[in-house]
Amino acid sequence: DKEGRKYSAHFMMWLNSYKLEEGKNYPELKDMTDYSKVNSNVEDVVISVSTTVSIQKEQLKQFKNCEFIMLSVPNPKDLTIRYINQLKEYKNAVIETINRLPEHFPNLKRIHLTCATQSCLVLEIGKNLEHYRNYQVICYHFDAQKEKKYPWGIVMNGSQQGKLVKA
Repeated sequence: DKEGRKYSAHFMMWLNSYKLEEGKNYPELKDMTDYSKVNSNVEDVVISVSTTVSIQKEQLKQFKNCEFIMLSVPNPKDLTIRYINQLKEYKNAVIETINRLPEHFPNLKRIHLTCATQSCLVLEIGKNLEHYRNYQVICYHFDAQKEKKYPWGIVMNGSQQGKLVKA
């Protein structure tokens, strides 16, 4: 209808004008994992990134025989990422975590990425994954109404990039 088109036009104008700028005084994305308590022999690791809401271990129970790496800001909330340098810093924290995993998990084969964050961070992570240097990374979609909270994912790198993975 006419009202809907007007709303869509206003939203598109806002979206096209929205840009992240430089800023400071934002929360640090920290690795909350106690590596002294992980099973270093696993082949699969789940990395959970929480900036908008906290991902709970209960939501990850479908991932069997995995270890869990929890990255989070102190108080996740909507629109946590407000600055371009903050986005880059968070992306770097995730990529550095991915790059360090073989130090802790010598048998690593796959990384399952679960994110409660703004889409811009997931896009930045995807742009910075390497096909041959990084282990396979599968990014999952969250669905609160499903028994398996992450019912499907997409391979983000390597020879199977773009492949749909059903949980």
